Amino acid sequence: MKRCKIRIEHSTHPPYRLKLLPATQVSHVLAYMSLNEDYVLSPTDEPTKIFNPEERLFDLISTNDELVANLSPEAEAKYAKLFMK
Repeated sequence: MKRCKIRIEHSTHPPYRLKLLPATQVSHVLAYMSLNEDYVLSPTDEPTKIFNPEERLFDLISTNDELVANLSPEAEAKYAKLFMK
């Protein structure tokens, strides 16, 4: 079992403190946090590194890593177009 802390970018919600089992995928964590497919997970210290939703998060991180959930680059572009018209 590994532990991690995940905050949602631009949110006032307190960070999620999770315990991960070996089979836990990135998509499972996003669903648990009630975030849709517009969001991605990244390490806090390397925000340009985006984890694939099908990957096992357990294998990608170390215990006590800190992650951030934010909009994917595609979602940011989509929302920018909506507001820039």
